[in-house]
Amino acid sequence: MNSWKKAWHGREMDQFAREEKRTIKRKKKRDNRRACKNAMRKGNYDDISVTDYDDLKDSDRNL
Repeated sequence: MNSWKKAWHGREMDQFAREEKRTIKRKKKRDNRRACKNAMRKGNYDDISVTDYDDLKDSDRNL
């Protein structure tokens, strides 16, 4: 494989890894929001962390 092909492939793989990391972070945040909303709906305020509450939109806080 040519050196420029290796470099290009490496760059593509780096971009793929970054996108995967971003997707995982987004999914984790979404799951935390969902868990927080469910806990608020049920009244389990001990299960909610402050960061999860801060991530909720204003409309979701008034359940």
